[in-house]
Amino acid sequence: MLELNADERNLVDGVEHYLDSRDSNESELVKKRFECLNALGMAISQYPSIRESHQLRGVQRSEEQLLEALCSIAASARLLHTPAKVIGTRSYLIAKFQAFSLLHILVGENEEFILRLRRIILSIIHTLMAEEVYFSCLDDPGFSYEIKLNLANDLIALWDSGTTPHTVQHLPTLGSLDRA
Repeated sequence: MLELNADERNLVDGVEHYLDSRDSNESELVKKRFECLNALGMAISQYPSIRESHQLRGVQRSEEQLLEALCSIAASARLLHTPAKVIGTRSYLIAKFQAFSLLHILVGENEEFILRLRRIILSIIHTLMAEEVYFSCLDDPGFSYEIKLNLANDLIALWDSGTTPHTVQHLPTLGSLDRA
């Protein structure tokens, strides 16, 4: 299920408690925003895994077909052929980015929260940036079909778990790029 991890939940709880003592309206706004985020995550989690094979009216849909489609579908048609769970997960990440950005605004320069919020926000940005890099590579005619299959496999891993071995090793570079 798409949900906040324990550190993120503790941070949100801490900010809510901090805001309760300062402005109950802002605290209530945060509670509602994260309730919506949780509901979105639960709804998206109802979709089947993109790694599962499915049969519909005798037609088999599999991860292998998704790999091939990612390598061959034109960028202009990709959105409509991307599994709904993936599109939903991207929407969840954007909603999560916006929710944590709201917290960042509301805590001002409070040292207790600001660095932790920035790390979460940057992590979300890096995940979205990594996805865009994969799409750019898949669209590049200079890459062989074999390389594109490997890239598509990494992209599916990113969608499935939120990270790939390649994106983890490049996070420091993405962080430097973002700071620049």
